[in-house]
Amino acid sequence: MSGRIFTDEERATAKHNRCEARRCLADEASATVDLLLADVAGDLPAWALAHAEKARRGRPLSLIALKCGDCSGWQKAEIAGCAVTSCPLHPLRPYRA
Repeated sequence: MSGRIFTDEERATAKHNRCEARRCLADEASATVDLLLADVAGDLPAWALAHAEKARRGRPLSLIALKCGDCSGWQKAEIAGCAVTSCPLHPLRPYRA
């Protein structure tokens, strides 16, 4: 640390900027979830709905779970046994065996 003392105004500005960045990320995540779920035919499993809610709030692991679910036909067993090692999300996929 530099030992610099920040003014109240600088602290308030930094806090505002952090909050704004979080809001932007959550907005982007929500839009991504909407696009991902736009083409889903039928009902989603309960676990996917829970991940969708978390992903809309900006949780990256829930976004990954939704993408993996979409790719595997919303089957947890398919996600766990995914053999597509060229996918950049493969090491991060949920429900691994």
